[in-house]
Amino acid sequence: MHATFPQESLLSVLIYDFDLVGGDDLIGETRIDLENRFYSRHRASCGLPTEYSIDGYNAWRDCLKPSELLSKLCRDNGLEDPLFSPGRITVAEKVFTGKTLFMNEDEPVECYENLSLKILHRWAEIPVVGCKLVPEHIETRTLYSKARPGMDQGQVQMWIDMFPMDLPHPGPSVDISPRKPKGCVFIWNTEDVILEDSNFLTGQQSSDIYIKGWLKGLEDDRQETDVHYNSLTGEGNFNWRFVFPFSYLPAEKIIVVRKRESIFSLDKTEQKLPAILMLQVWDFETLSSDDFLGTVELDLHGFPRGAKTAKSCKVDMMTDGTEKISIFQQKRARGWWPFSKSGELTGKVEAEFHLVTAEEAEKNPVGRARKEPEPLPKPNRPDTSFSWFVNPFKCFFHLVWRSYKKYIIIALVED
Repeated sequence: MHATFPQESLLSVLIYDFDLVGGDDLIGETRIDLENRFYSRHRASCGLPTEYSIDGYNAWRDCLKPSELLSKLCRDNGLEDPLFSPGRITVAEKVFTGKTLFMNEDEPVECYENLSLKILHRWAEIPVVGCKLVPEHIETRTLYSKARPGMDQGQVQMWIDMFPMDLPHPGPSVDISPRKPKGCVFIWNTEDVILEDSNFLTGQQSSDIYIKGWLKGLEDDRQETDVHYNSLTGEGNFNWRFVFPFSYLPAEKIIVVRKRESIFSLDKTEQKLPAILMLQVWDFETLSSDDFLGTVELDLHGFPRGAKTAKSCKVDMMTDGTEKISIFQQKRARGWWPFSKSGELTGKVEAEFHLVTAEEAEKNPVGRARKEPEPLPKPNRPDTSFSWFVNPFKCFFHLVWRSYKKYIIIALVED
């Protein structure tokens, strides 16, 4: 929308309830003083992103680049222009350091935009003229109705960008419609899973290991691996693939879920949830309920980088200063992560995460588990990995014959 100050300084946002028959019903409205924002010394006209990107869903959308904004702020506040030099920018005799050399198509390029943006976020540190500049954010505004004065009619989540007409066009609007990526989680192996069962004949400890996985809020799409029976060391081999399709809002970094709140609801409601992956390790039981052994919860926007080996995988890596990665930026990650229960290490899982868009998934489809297309090879499990309940002869050989072979032969000879 085009506006001229001070004549058109008040923005009204009205929310209606659509009616198929008759007029739509006004739910509520909110009003915003644009002129006050535009001339604010805190630069409330367009929020500062956390990073400078030239493409992608969060591409820089301001008319001016960070270095140009920094220079303009200095001029508007009577300061000398910033002094740019490799690895540093000087503003008001204050030196800021950071990376300014980047590779572009195998060619080194000096770029000051990232460091300039860092200074804009720290503008409050500039003596005398400094103040906190408004960061990029989603604001939540309360709706009110004249028919019900003073009563909250709900909230609207939104943001506002304003650009002067005498500056270059900022470009197309941000597309906030949910994207539909697919997350592929490969469960390769486990190590050091606690041994929950004890053999009634030999007393040997073991566990029948399998993994559950789902996205938090999408429990209906919970998936499980097959069972690695009779693990005697806590090692499990799976080569199993989970596939989770979901709708995702990159600007808000959340998953969008549409589901009925109850069985009596006619329409589905939209819920926004954090992108959290849940993985759990269980001990399979044939004649009773399965035993829960441990869990790991990974925020896909910032989770610890996986350990390179099972030996270096520790439970405290989930809480200490381990480098965090985002699957939405890195697209792929592989490593070892710890399972825990009541704060204690109960196992380790070797997993791999892939994030692909719906378009990429259509071009290179994959199946769940080990199925086509792109089938995964069956794991190389030891001979002892079997279900004693459905394999009585194997059970006799591995659990009875191997342990009591000498006594059975002596008993048969004496007879």
